[in-house]
Amino acid sequence: MDKVLLCSDDEKLFGITNRIAEEKYELIWCTYHRLEMNRYPLADVVIMHFDRERTKKGIFEPIIRIKGKLGHSIPILAIIEGGNCTGYFFGVGNRCIRLYRNDG
Repeated sequence: MDKVLLCSDDEKLFGITNRIAEEKYELIWCTYHRLEMNRYPLADVVIMHFDRERTKKGIFEPIIRIKGKLGHSIPILAIIEGGNCTGYFFGVGNRCIRLYRNDG
């Protein structure tokens, strides 16, 4: 089972993402405090949620921190508050996994 690391301070977002992932992927929640302390597990895919406050602090440092520990080839999806989504697909190994699609 592929491991998906969700970096977010929003517990509600974790619940929604967990329902989307269902039993297809192992979703692991990591707050930004744990990320700053380098206390997060290895994963196959990373989703990073940036709310307005987090965006003001900067989005590059957390991404660089993840890349530094998990490697430069780790796929990262950045969800930025105020943006929209049409579909999220990640390459993991030689497969592509689908997490979410919004056709509306």
